Amino acid sequence: QGGGSVAPHLSFLKTDPRLKFSPDSPRGRKMVNHALDADAGARSLRVNAGETVGKGRTVLHVAALWGDLAGVRTALEMGADPTIFDARGNTPAGLARKRTNGRDGDSYEEVISTLVDGEKRAVAEKNIRLDGSEGGE
Repeated sequence: QGGGSVAPHLSFLKTDPRLKFSPDSPRGRKMVNHALDADAGARSLRVNAGETVGKGRTVLHVAALWGDLAGVRTALEMGADPTIFDARGNTPAGLARKRTNGRDGDSYEEVISTLVDGEKRAVAEKNIRLDGSEGGE
């Protein structure tokens, strides 16, 4: 595991007025769903907004990989998309599941269920936006 939480690193998006962050705006969603800068390493959470580099993982992918429940919750609350695939075709929930493969998965159980719930909500919201109806079933 990476150690620590990504949640404090995300707090700058909410607190720095120069960023004018809003999770409901296209710009806000782009800020939360950016790919991490592969050269900086995921631990620094430096961003290369708008580009998919390295493994193409978002901050939500990293939180999932680390089993960071607080980071997963914070990222989802800020509008992170749990359905985004990294360069290898993994969603954040998929990475968390792989991390538990052959290990004691108890620490990841709540992370995975939170991500799966987030995926269901995201898919339902996308379906509503696409056809204007309510649903997802």
